[in-house]
Amino acid sequence: MRPIHPFSKHLLGAAAAIILAGCGSAVLKADAGATGGSAGGSSAGASGHAGATGGGAAAGSAGGAAGHGAGGAVGSGGATGTGGAIGSGGATGSGGAAGTTGSGGAVGGGGTTGSGGATGSGGATGTGGATGSGGAAGTTGSGGATGTGGAGCGAAQHMCPSGCVMNSSVSSCGTTSCTACATPANGSATCDGTSCGTMCNANYHACGATCASNTDPAACGSSCVVCSGSSIANSAPTCNGTCGVGCATGYRACTGSSGLASCNRVTYDFNDGSTQGWVAATTPTPPSAVTVMSSTARHNGTSGASLQVGGTFGVFGSGSSIGVQVPLCVNGAENLNGRTVSAWVYIDANLPDCSPSNNDLGIYLYSASSGNGTEVATGIPVVQSWFQVTATVTNPSVINAYQAGIFLTLNCTNSMSWPVTLYIDDVTIGG
Repeated sequence: MRPIHPFSKHLLGAAAAIILAGCGSAVLKADAGATGGSAGGSSAGASGHAGATGGGAAAGSAGGAAGHGAGGAVGSGGATGTGGAIGSGGATGSGGAAGTTGSGGAVGGGGTTGSGGATGSGGATGTGGATGSGGAAGTTGSGGATGTGGAGCGAAQHMCPSGCVMNSSVSSCGTTSCTACATPANGSATCDGTSCGTMCNANYHACGATCASNTDPAACGSSCVVCSGSSIANSAPTCNGTCGVGCATGYRACTGSSGLASCNRVTYDFNDGSTQGWVAATTPTPPSAVTVMSSTARHNGTSGASLQVGGTFGVFGSGSSIGVQVPLCVNGAENLNGRTVSAWVYIDANLPDCSPSNNDLGIYLYSASSGNGTEVATGIPVVQSWFQVTATVTNPSVINAYQAGIFLTLNCTNSMSWPVTLYIDDVTIGG
């Protein structure tokens, strides 16, 4: 093989440097080119090769070529040094290394949309949750807030303007009502969750939405029957669970073998201007004629009347009487056991001065076993002033009475005539 001339070696080395500089890898660091710039000759071209790192490789290659050209022409290391300065331009190529495009940050994924609020049971549907805001780059967005549930009422309740109310409340009975059940007199309202009802107090029963008395003849019994009347004067229908017939208010029953026979007045006030059935007594026989009429004299009030009884005691012996009587029953007898008899009397005259303590004003009852009457109430007569005679009937011989009488009796002997006028008012028999 032919030996290579030393000068040829220099040329080959420079050529190799240029080739290497033109094909320099972009992965070499630019600061190597700076080091090459300080060296003379072809080593400066090597530095230019190193400067071709990254995207600035073209600049580094140019710098290397300049260095190579300078080195070839001069041949001396000094000239090469100048070229090396040009080669430092290749170092600018190292800036290319810094120019390597950095990978951009991954774009953050958009935030997920918040899920809609769950629909509330019953009332209005809840509003959906707000959409979540997108996250910053690379950060997942937060989810939307959950929607609030809709308004509603629980089981056995319904909505009213005041809020949720119970279906079973008497203030809002049923599934839609917001109105209170009506409260009946003598009872209370109820509710079964669907409709209003009625609960009655003791001694009352329900008739529709009202509470009727158990003795009400207009709503008798559980069927609330209207009881019919009777042809008996002063009678009225009755009810004790079933319909019957009794006497109207202010009247008492006279009973016979077949039940109610007639109805008798309890109180005699004479305010209608009549004698209300009272007549002059015939038993016992009075000492003289007796007149009976209505009078404007009265026991109470500013109007009304009383019964006026006039008579004359002639020549009389002890026990002489004048009086009036009234039938209690047209048929049958009236049970007066435990009942009250009473009368107010005014004597408009002085009485004979003969043992006045023996004089008597009495109320009598007549029965089947006491035809001549039995005194059941007695009092000492008072003249020119109203006084009362009263008692409770307990004598078994006259508890079933058919007639009553009121008598003034003088229990002394007198040989001269003595006229007397009585006024009788507010009589009660069987109160």
